[in-house]
Amino acid sequence: MMKKLFSLCAALAFTLILAACSGGGAPAGAYDPDATAQALLDSGAFSETLEALDADLISSLYGLESQPEAAAVYTSTGATAEEIAVLVFSTQEEAANARKALEARVSDQKDACEGYLPSELPKLEQAIVKESGSSVLLVVANDSQAAQAALDGLAQ
Repeated sequence: MMKKLFSLCAALAFTLILAACSGGGAPAGAYDPDATAQALLDSGAFSETLEALDADLISSLYGLESQPEAAAVYTSTGATAEEIAVLVFSTQEEAANARKALEARVSDQKDACEGYLPSELPKLEQAIVKESGSSVLLVVANDSQAAQAALDGLAQ
C-alpha cells in the first residue's frame, strides 16, 4: 500500500513539474506580443510616436471573428497609416482568419489614403503581414526594412 501511495505521489509531482515548465509566454512558434511590439518600436522604423490601442477596440478595428488571447497594438497619433499589431490566438485557424482580416485592413487603408493621403501609400505597399503559429502581425512603417530587421533580430 505504501509503495502504491509513493508511486502515485511521485507521478503527480512529475506531472506538476512538467506542467510548470511548459507554461508562460506565447505558444511555441508564435510571436510574443509585447517583445515583438517593443522591438519594432525601438527599431527607428516609424516617423512618429505610436500609441497603444485599448484592448477592447482591437477586434472591431480589424474586423476579427475571434478575440485574441494576447495582443499588442499601436497606432498612429497623427495623420499617418503607421501601426503595429501583434495578435495571438488559441488556434492556428483563428490566426489564419486574422491574417486575412489584417490583409483586408491594409487594402482598406490603401483605398482610404489614395484620395486624401497619397504620401502614405508607399508605407502601405510595403506593409508586413505575417503569420507564425497561432499568431499574426501587421507592421506599417515609414522604414519597412528597419522593421523587418527588427523582426529578423527576434528570430535569433
